[in-house]
Formats: sequence, C-alpha cells, structure tokens
Amino acid sequence: MPVDPDANSGQLREQLRRMLAQARDNERLMRRLQLFELKLIQAGDMRELAYALLSDYRRGFALDAVTLVLVDSGYEQRRMLLDAGIEPDSLAGLSFLDGGQTLERRLHAGGAPVLGRFDPARHADYVVACQGDPVWAAVRPQRAELTELLSISVPGQSRCTIYKRGQP
Repeated sequence: MPVDPDANSGQLREQLRRMLAQARDNERLMRRLQLFELKLIQAGDMRELAYALLSDYRRGFALDAVTLVLVDSGYEQRRMLLDAGIEPDSLAGLSFLDGGQTLERRLHAGGAPVLGRFDPARHADYVVACQGDPVWAAVRPQRAELTELLSISVPGQSRCTIYKRGQP
C-alpha cells in the first residue's frame, strides 16, 4: 500500500504544532516559577516570606487554596513568626504539627485530599458535584445549606448535580 506524502506531512505538521504549543506553555510556566522563586529569595523578613508562600503563590498560579504545614516540635517557627509581629493563626493555610510522625500519618493516611468547609469569602455561589468525585463527598454534609438546581444523569456517566448556595 503506497504512503500518501501529503497525509504524512499533514500529520507531521499537526504534531509539530502541538509540540510548539506545549513548548510555549512550558516556557510561560517556567517564567511564572522564576518570578515566584525571585519573590521567595527577595523576601526580607518572615512576614514577606509567609505572604509569598501562602498568598502570592495561590494568586500567581490561580489555585483555590495553598496549605503550608510546618513540623514545629520545639515551637521555633511559631516564635519566629511572633517575633516578626505575625500571629500564626492569622495566616490562612498555615498549620503546625508537633512532630514528624504526625506528618507521616497525615501524608500517608490514604492519599485522599483533605477538604475544608465552605468559605463564602473564597468560594463560588454555585457548586457542580459529580458522583464519586471529591466535591461530591465535600457537598454531602452541607446539603442543608445548598439548593439543588439541576441533576444530570447520562447512561455510562456519573450523575452530576448543580447546587446554589443558600435556600430557595
């Protein structure tokens, strides 16, 4: 069977286009990471470092949340924050563990993400939850606070439900 050179070159052009697009995406990500690294390096004190880790990182990479867990068995990190004029409890996303064993248990307790409660200041008014996904599990205990707008069931797919925050 003869090979069609036009079809082959078209496939190669498409493959090259995809590879170039991926290279551009990688370059943009590398630039964002470099800017974040510079922020960390330029942090002049503990306050700037904590802000860069917990706030700038979340915004710069469009993340819903960032969590920093520090093993602080001797309370050194907490004292450093207090000395810098930062109340450790005031930094959303920062938590402390008293020992490395606690961290090991936390990291290897099934590998599932830990989901927090709904925070109206950070979360949307609408939730889409599909049966079996982490959002579905997070929504279950909060259904009394949500109004079901639409439920979609398609054969062969998980059932998905759209909720609105608040009562009808």
